[in-house]
Amino acid sequence: MTLATRNYDTTTPAKLIAISAVLTLLPIAGIAAGDSKAAVIDRVSMAMAAFSSGKRTTFVASYTDAPSILDDVAPYGWHNAGAWFDRVRPLFRNLTMRAGTPLEVLVDRDSAFIAVPMTIDGETAKGKALKGRGYWTGTLVLTSGVWRVANAAITITE
Repeated sequence: MTLATRNYDTTTPAKLIAISAVLTLLPIAGIAAGDSKAAVIDRVSMAMAAFSSGKRTTFVASYTDAPSILDDVAPYGWHNAGAWFDRVRPLFRNLTMRAGTPLEVLVDRDSAFIAVPMTIDGETAKGKALKGRGYWTGTLVLTSGVWRVANAAITITE
């Protein structure tokens, strides 16, 4: 049995239409990636705002079911956003945690990495003034069309 090869003319109208369609859709793919980055940034900002305002349900919904959260509050490694919130949030009052302009946001289909400088203002539960700067670094996963935090490391540097 012999397989025949066929030469296709790449200048046919059908081929030109297909090439035009691909070239037309390329900018849309770039917009989609940009939209994903914006959605990742929004999710992290929303989680910080929920923590600041004491909205546990919103905060927990921002995370996967079993995230990894690293913080300077014992036991230092957490695998439940609700448990971390319940232990850490009562340590503060009048707290404002704000995300700065991200240093890096990488998105690859259904996973993302983000590194964000952050500021914290408020006071401890004992009334001591609190003002700090640091970084929130994490990964997110896209599940059912929603970005959720899978890993987060909170580092206060000053």
